[in-house]
Amino acid sequence: MALPITIRCECGETIAADLGDAVTCACGRRYDTSELVGSARVTMAQAKIRMYLRVASVVLIGAVVGAFAAFGPRGVAVAIPAAAAFWFFWVSPRYKRRYLTDLSDLPSWDLKASDDGSSRGN
Repeated sequence: MALPITIRCECGETIAADLGDAVTCACGRRYDTSELVGSARVTMAQAKIRMYLRVASVVLIGAVVGAFAAFGPRGVAVAIPAAAAFWFFWVSPRYKRRYLTDLSDLPSWDLKASDDGSSRGN
């Protein structure tokens, strides 16, 4: 899963790309983001975000399966709306807050456009 990034060209054009891609602007400038892939902070942020979603999914699915085991189909009929309410009113706001905090702490790079197909990041 690639991390989506935004590249703002010197001409003013904004290009959506994935981290590690080489993109060419409409003006002809080429940006290579492959040098930025190794950033440990970016990799850790991606791993942490994936971990939060997996843990929350396992817990919610476990609640539904547990309700089915304990109460049968009626338990599922109650557990699914309860799990959805729990997700949207408790988990989601906290997850979004942490997700935005993690993203705001990520570094910003100044890529230079290249004529020969290679670029340097700062």
